[in-house]
Amino acid sequence: MTKCPLCDSSFIIFDLARGEYYCGKCGYVVEQEQVIDRYSLVIAQRDYENAGFVIRKAIDEDYEESIRDIRRIAANLGLHSHIIREAEAIFSELRGKGLIQYRHVSRESLTPVCLLVAARKFNYDLSFEDVYTYANEEPDKIRSTYFKYCLYFYSQ
Repeated sequence: MTKCPLCDSSFIIFDLARGEYYCGKCGYVVEQEQVIDRYSLVIAQRDYENAGFVIRKAIDEDYEESIRDIRRIAANLGLHSHIIREAEAIFSELRGKGLIQYRHVSRESLTPVCLLVAARKFNYDLSFEDVYTYANEEPDKIRSTYFKYCLYFYSQ
């Protein structure tokens, strides 16, 4: 790489910031090298941290949406606040232990199940049909999720 392939000039300059060899006469980039400088590492670290922030934000928004679903269904069913708090605690416990991701259960089917379990814990008469009316999920999926989690809830 002693000459520019375009103008045949031997005046080749290396730009350290860009990692480029270019012709000093016509400006043609003759060759590029990968240059990792401190600035690039700072930018990469910032992008990595921002990606983590976006993921955490999405998880938090999903959690908040689940709590809103629990409260919405409970309000429509006229459930007491202690049942709502228990359903929220059950959902938080499952989320904290990673069981939601492990069992591949949708948030839409889990929120009504948390209400059913909480209501039964306080001997409140709440049927599947009551919950189906206000849930945003198909009855079969809610019932399936309920039976998956019964093993967890009642084994403690």
